[in-house]
Amino acid sequence: MRRIIAEDLDWSLATVSSLSNLCLQCIVNNFEEKPIYEELTSSEKDFIQNRVSLSLPLHFAANVFPDGVYWKRRCITEPKTVLDMVTLCKDHIKKLNIAQLLPPVKEPQTEDEEQATELTLENEDDKSGMDHFDFRILLDKLTNLEELHLVYKVKSCGMNFEWSMFEMTNRDCESLAKALKSCKTLKLFRLHLSHLEDKKCRLLVKYLLDHPSLRTLDFSHNVIGDSGARAIGKLLTKSKLEILNLYDNNIGGPGAKAIAHALSKNTTLVSLNLCLNRLNDEGGQAICKALLNNKTLLHLQLGANGVTWLTALSLSSVLAQNNTLKSINLSCNTLGECCILHLEARATKKVNPLCHLGGYCHRGLVKTTSGSSMRPSFHVGGNALEEAMSHNTSVTECNIHLTDIEERKVSVINQMVWNNQFRKQETSPREKNTENAN
Repeated sequence: MRRIIAEDLDWSLATVSSLSNLCLQCIVNNFEEKPIYEELTSSEKDFIQNRVSLSLPLHFAANVFPDGVYWKRRCITEPKTVLDMVTLCKDHIKKLNIAQLLPPVKEPQTEDEEQATELTLENEDDKSGMDHFDFRILLDKLTNLEELHLVYKVKSCGMNFEWSMFEMTNRDCESLAKALKSCKTLKLFRLHLSHLEDKKCRLLVKYLLDHPSLRTLDFSHNVIGDSGARAIGKLLTKSKLEILNLYDNNIGGPGAKAIAHALSKNTTLVSLNLCLNRLNDEGGQAICKALLNNKTLLHLQLGANGVTWLTALSLSSVLAQNNTLKSINLSCNTLGECCILHLEARATKKVNPLCHLGGYCHRGLVKTTSGSSMRPSFHVGGNALEEAMSHNTSVTECNIHLTDIEERKVSVINQMVWNNQFRKQETSPREKNTENAN
């Protein structure tokens, strides 16, 4: 067998490219003079985008590559490209999703500069070097933006973790608030996982009070407390919000009362999510009582808020009268506790005037094996909800998992919910046929 030893010692048969790849590489090398792209297959297009020069003029590249890895490469290597592109695509961007914001790298300072900085700056949060991106530069130019999803965090930071990577500074908040106010077309704003506390929340709300088009506000997974909730309550009275998501914050009873007060007068909100807060019965009852006057809310979520049978009773009175609500979430609360006042009244055979549960609590008591005393059977919240659902025809979703309600009661309530679903499915075709006939 004969062997051919190449003059190029680095050459081997494995490195020989296929003819198709050689042709594609030729297209890459001459792409600006003769762009061939639309005629290619999807895999060939990926080959071109992964290798074509990043120095192509923006007006040229924007018309050739509508989307793809080319723009990712260009933004990573040339961050300023994003701002340069805005003038070319400002009329076409309707949704902006920013999954992380890297804190700027501080340039090393001399000893004199460090001493001057220590003398002039008292608060580390106010150092200009720690601010993130000023969104006024961008949002002022996006004239058709409708959705903004934003999070102040760093992905995969590893051993370089610092809390400052997961929160915005005061100047960040102020510049963002002013940018939101100038973006008149914005319909959805989501700021989550950004350690948004009361002070910053109030500042953002201040600039959103008179926003003409905002319909969805999502401040989930932050640290908003009662002060921030009061500001949000004010926003509900002055805006046209339809969806409000405050999932996983630190809102307590006073904050929930402020939201409830606004909810009782609101005519636009259809969905309210307050799961994983600290409402307790003070806040839970206030929200439920507000629904006696509110006729527009369709979805209410109060899961994991430490509410008890008192809130269940307030909600039951709402369900008996309100035929607007469609879905309710009360999961991970303790709704089955029995009224100790009624327990004592039954034991002494005297009516306690402070006990206001009546039949609900009576059905929540059973005799012990000896028959001489009574013990709670954890049915109070379940009994109240069961009786209320028997009069309700609108609720088609009801989540009461992990609420200490007896399984039999849960099954009965679920059956009523399914009946409402079936009734709605039967009614919808009839309504459509009636509309078509007219």
